[in-house]
Parts: sequence; structure tokens; C-alpha cells
Amino acid sequence: MLKRAYLFLMQLLAGIAVGGGGYFLGLPASEAVSLGLILVMALSWMTESLPYYVVALMPLLSLPLLEAVGIPKAATLWQAYGQPVIGLFLGSFWLARAVEVHQLPLYLRGKVVRWARGNPKRLAAGLMGLSTGMSTLLNNTAVTALLLPVAQRLFPEGPLRWQAALSIAWAASLGGVITLTGSAPNGIVAQLLAAESVQVRFLDWLKFGALAGIGGLVAAYILLYGRKGTALPPLGKLPLEGPDQLTLPGKRTALILALTLAGWLFAPLPVWSVALLGAFLLFVPGLGQNGSPLLSLQEGLQIPWGILWLFGGGLALARLVELSGLGTHFTALVGPWLKGLPAPLFWFVILGLAIWPTELLSNTALCALLLPLLLPIFEATGRPLLGLIWFGIGTSMAFMLPVATPPNALAYSEGGVPLRFMRRRGLRLNITLHLFLTTLATLSMG
Repeated sequence: MLKRAYLFLMQLLAGIAVGGGGYFLGLPASEAVSLGLILVMALSWMTESLPYYVVALMPLLSLPLLEAVGIPKAATLWQAYGQPVIGLFLGSFWLARAVEVHQLPLYLRGKVVRWARGNPKRLAAGLMGLSTGMSTLLNNTAVTALLLPVAQRLFPEGPLRWQAALSIAWAASLGGVITLTGSAPNGIVAQLLAAESVQVRFLDWLKFGALAGIGGLVAAYILLYGRKGTALPPLGKLPLEGPDQLTLPGKRTALILALTLAGWLFAPLPVWSVALLGAFLLFVPGLGQNGSPLLSLQEGLQIPWGILWLFGGGLALARLVELSGLGTHFTALVGPWLKGLPAPLFWFVILGLAIWPTELLSNTALCALLLPLLLPIFEATGRPLLGLIWFGIGTSMAFMLPVATPPNALAYSEGGVPLRFMRRRGLRLNITLHLFLTTLATLSMG
């Protein structure tokens, strides 16, 4: 703990040094202070010297200083922490919690194992599909933890088990890009675009995410199981855990989830309104056992609240870059170079910034840091702002290292996947999806 305190102190001093240096080199005080603050947040997110959600509150803590150096409307940074996308994710977190409480994932896991009928490749495909599907709504870390025991108990120790563990972890990460609620970076992108009067509905995101997620899933399966000589031995029987049938409250939870999904796709209502309406039904007494609600207050409190603060921190950074004038300077430096690139090379660079740093930095933190700087670049180069969706998707495409994503970390620690095995196959998938997303972005955005 003391080491982290010293580390944060060093980061604070680095921010002061860079901001002060920028001021003496001619930057206006507003831009110099903003540059120092962004650097401190970036270093804190990279090293985890402070929890992510605490770092996301630093723009608010710095308000007196930001106002003192003359940043106009600095107090409006408060508004970033109350955007509609926070309601969308709050509702989706409660829906996901109810799904876990009533054991829907365990029920579906048993169905997939029975469907495989002892065929290992069929089981691998089923587990990848289930991992992807559940991760479109549930936390991908929880999904990976739920499905890894199947690989551990069915596949023999060695490469076969490592492949199965990797396939589950990768599929969980890919599932998060498919829907607007699947991953925190998706929410940051949607929130930033909404601030620019570009509304991203659930179906709008699905048009991008489904291509990327399903394409990535096919590529992952081919890389792991498509080579010659990968015939697998028959599997034994798995002692299944979890219910053979859903309880009545479980069926009601599934119905509410289905209605919410239908509302996101077809209802002429804001997505956040539909999410909160679905979550509201979970707390209505009488729908659970013995007159109780489907989700108790105690269960409802067990959601990742810090993610909601991260959304606010991301939009606050974007607003700060705009108000301070830092975005204008950055655009003047980088914009002409990017503007001169042909479309495929432009998207290759943008997606490279999304994919490769995510191997070492949280995808949520990366989105929060880079999106505010990319927004003026897109405006200056005439690129459609919807193209930022491809950047958000790219930040979830990290498959090489255990530190890249929680699912990777679980595959390494719990699944026993050696680092060399993960790194070599993850590198191939990273390269494949970098080229694949570049092609999709070029064709869809120009």
C-alpha cells in the first residue's frame, strides 16, 4: 500500500512537471493544467496506483484549480456524471444480476454440454457460442469463471485444455463488443457521441458489433481448432451442476430480459428508459418466491458501481479537452498528417491505437483517455463520428497477455494456460482482427 502511495505521489509530480513545462514553453495556463491532469490520470490508470473509479473523479476534484486558470464553464463537468448512458448501464447491471441470482447461466451451461453429446469440437463451439451470447449482457469475467470448470473437468491436462480455456475467455471478450451494454467502452463511446448530438441506439450499435463479434468468434475458432491434426479424443461424462429446469422466478426473469431486449430493438423509447423499466420490474414484490421480488435490495447492491463513475470520468475528460483548448492544439499537430492518409491506412492507425495498447492498459481507461483526443481529429479530417464505434470495439480486442483482460487472466490462472501458448495464439488473433476491423471500418465509413 505504501508503495502505491509513493507511486501516486511520483505521478502527481510528473503531472505538475509536464503541465508547468508546457506553461513555460508557451501553452496557456488552461491547457497546461489540463495536460498535467490528463497525464496524472493516464499514469494512474496504467499503473493502478489508485482504483479506476477513483481516478475518474479527479476532474471534479480539480474544479477549483480549473476555474482558477480561467477554463470557461468548468463547473459543467459535473453534468458528465449524470448522463443517460449511466441509467442504461445501471438497468442492465440489475438485469444481469437477476439472471445470475436465478441461475440462468448454469441452466444454459448444462444444455450446451448435453447438446455436445461428447463431441469435443461440438462442445468447444457450443461453449464459445454460450460465452459470447452471455457476455453480450453479463459481465465477461463472471461468464468466464462460470464456464472454465467445464474445460477443466472434460479436457485432459495439456494443449487440449489450454485451447478450450482460451476459447472461452476469448469468446467472452468478443461477446462484449456485440451490444451497447456488453462492455464499458461501448457506453463511453455512446455517451461521447450523444454529447455531440449523435444518438446511438441499441440496434445502431448491433449493426457494428455483430459483424465484429461474430467475425472475431469465427476467426478465434479457426485459429484454435481449424488446423489439420487437431482431432480430439472423445469426452467423458461431466457431473453437471445447476438446475435441469428453471424455477418460476427464473422463467419470469427470463421473460423480463426478453421484453427488455425487444424494447431495446423495437420500442420508440430511449434505451436507458427501457433498461430502467426492465430493472424496475425486478424489484416489484410478488414476482419472486413467497411474495418476494425477483431481486432483493441486498442482491441489487452487488453490481459494479465504479463502472458508472468511469463513464462520467470519460465524458468529463472529453469536455475538459474541448473547454481548455487542448483539443485544438492536438488537432493542429496530428490532424494534417492523419488527413493525408488514405482511408484504409487511417483506420489501420486508429484501430492500432485501440488494439495494441489494450494489452497493457484497461480498455475502459484507454477509451476514456483517447476518445476525447480522437473526437477533434475525426471532426478535422471529416471522418464520420460514428466511426468512433470501431475504435471502441477495437479496445476489446486484446488476446495476448493475462493482464490484457480479466477473462485472459482467468484462463491463465484458473485454466492453467501457459503464457507462451497464450501469447503466440493471441498475437495471431490480434493481427487477424486488426486487419479485419480495418476492412470493416474502411467499407462502412470510407
